[in-house]
Amino acid sequence: MTTWMPEQSVRFGASVTGPAHREADLPNQDAWTAGQFRTADSTVVQYLTVCDGLGSRPRAREGARAATRAARLAIRHWGPAAQASPGQLVRLVELLWRLEVSAHDPQTCATTCLIAAVQTKGDCSRITVATLGDGLAAYSENGVVTTVGGRGDGYANQTVALGTPHHMDAWATRTWETATPFSLMLATDGVADDLRPAALPAFVDWLDGVGRHTPRARGPTLRRALERWPVPGHSDDKTIAVLQMQRNRGKE
Repeated sequence: MTTWMPEQSVRFGASVTGPAHREADLPNQDAWTAGQFRTADSTVVQYLTVCDGLGSRPRAREGARAATRAARLAIRHWGPAAQASPGQLVRLVELLWRLEVSAHDPQTCATTCLIAAVQTKGDCSRITVATLGDGLAAYSENGVVTTVGGRGDGYANQTVALGTPHHMDAWATRTWETATPFSLMLATDGVADDLRPAALPAFVDWLDGVGRHTPRARGPTLRRALERWPVPGHSDDKTIAVLQMQRNRGKE
């Protein structure tokens, strides 16, 4: 019997201010986070979040950062419950985000929110992805890349977000299990809108290569790529977060 080892997973990400915000002397309105913890029954829970504050809202940057904190807190509560549903996770995120921004009108803090959580015990990982609003969640296994929510499910270019009127079914969610190596990528629309669907597998392959760099080199390598983004006329902030479960396994 084999089991995944936490050190055989890789998490990294980067966020850069887009040309439009640099020109206007405005800060980056994206935010991201990644982390890992172990539950009492030795399940390893890893997570990623990327959020994109709506540019038309005066507290978009605060809203995006609050959403990453809310997602982290929600996963801390939700992750130890092995069979908890994605719906329970996103309801926690909605509630905690409103508490995080309670000093302000939530509409002024509106932000998209993309979350990936991976609960691993033994040789099986349960993967949950939840997205609200624009952006892209991509999953790669055995060379096949699929998308969850965001552009792939037709939510692109909609303004639905935390802090805007919406029903809970505006969240696109998916949960599945695997015992195979895989990669997960979350990206804000500054990246997603410039990625043609046909180019997505090659882009995920390139990210897999970045994951094989040393831990200290991964973030700077990704950041340089985002700063040198080759798409003419791009203007938005750009953020990517990646989780890779790699091939080497340890023995129990």
